[in-house]
Amino acid sequence: MINRKTKVNKGATLLAEGTEFVGNIAFEDQLIVNGRIEGNIDADPQGQAMLVVGKRGYILGRVSVPNVVVDGYVEGEVHAASKVELAENAHLVGAVSYTHLRAHETDSYLVCRL
Repeated sequence: MINRKTKVNKGATLLAEGTEFVGNIAFEDQLIVNGRIEGNIDADPQGQAMLVVGKRGYILGRVSVPNVVVDGYVEGEVHAASKVELAENAHLVGAVSYTHLRAHETDSYLVCRL
């Protein structure tokens, strides 16, 4: 879950609330999304990259990242080579593949094909 104790890696990139990005993104370390992305998000499946979708984050597109934490809205296929974590405000619509799944006891909204 993303909160004040969430560790931010040295190579973190932040898409702030109120920011919109249309296009595909490839990254290596950590991507924190509190804004809106319409496009695909990719990272090396053999790496340790992490995508964090904050409470106000919105993604419309395919996600292919080893570690994914969702506390916002994601619509599209999610491929996580390692883990998917669904936090308190998670809304996930689409097919999901993962090795490990962690879902917090919440009112998370899921419409997915596991």
